[in-house]
Amino acid sequence: MFPKDIIQEFLSEMSRQDVERKALIASVVSNSIFNFEMPKMEFPIIEVDYDRVKKIINKNSKYGWTLTQEIDFSYYFKDELVDSTFNQIDNHFLNFYSDNDWNFYHHTKNLILETINPKWTELLNECFDNFEQDRYKSIIPTLFSIIEGETAFIYQTTEAGKDLFETMKTETRNIEHELTKLTIYSLAEFLRWQLFGYQEFSKSRKSLINRNRVLHGRDDPIYWHKVDALRLINILSTVQLYSAKSKYTRLQQEVHNVAT
Repeated sequence: MFPKDIIQEFLSEMSRQDVERKALIASVVSNSIFNFEMPKMEFPIIEVDYDRVKKIINKNSKYGWTLTQEIDFSYYFKDELVDSTFNQIDNHFLNFYSDNDWNFYHHTKNLILETINPKWTELLNECFDNFEQDRYKSIIPTLFSIIEGETAFIYQTTEAGKDLFETMKTETRNIEHELTKLTIYSLAEFLRWQLFGYQEFSKSRKSLINRNRVLHGRDDPIYWHKVDALRLINILSTVQLYSAKSKYTRLQQEVHNVAT
């Protein structure tokens, strides 16, 4: 669940931007080279369906499909995802990444390589090469390490595991752009409680791949699929949101299209 203050900040920000948008339109028209009187008009009140936004972000993020800076918002915020199963959501994003000869995957790959800590570049290129040659199982343990290491680097902390992800949640308070704030918070929750969450090895394996089972040698690679590797790539792209400050504007510009 998102804290109430984050929800209120999101709604306030949306209201403020709506007022600014109306003022800008009026200013542009009134200063036009055409000499005419601005007719009186009533702008429709834009109501943000925040419940819809929150439900879809929560549902997708629950399975590791966190919002990234480059994803197609119209595809990410499909209403039917709220009632979809784990496998249905996996197939939804697998189809999106692989469509048109894996076009969106290659786009995401290039953006990650542009923003990642340079120490990971060579290793990541090997991961991507293996993924593209269907040797995806071998890259899963490596991607777990890169996700945790890159997160610690971005947040400039020596913490690890659950403490690292609690730091992520705390740092969301300093993010000005509301959709980015919600996205990072949902990512931290997923990492803390699901992907990196504690699991008793004596109990049955869950459907979602888990870092502790994998890196402690308690998982069976027969259960690792290409979509699992893709899920980790998607998460790594979301991690980059906090550092790629120049990309924040794009998220903020599109939020009205998503939430109305």
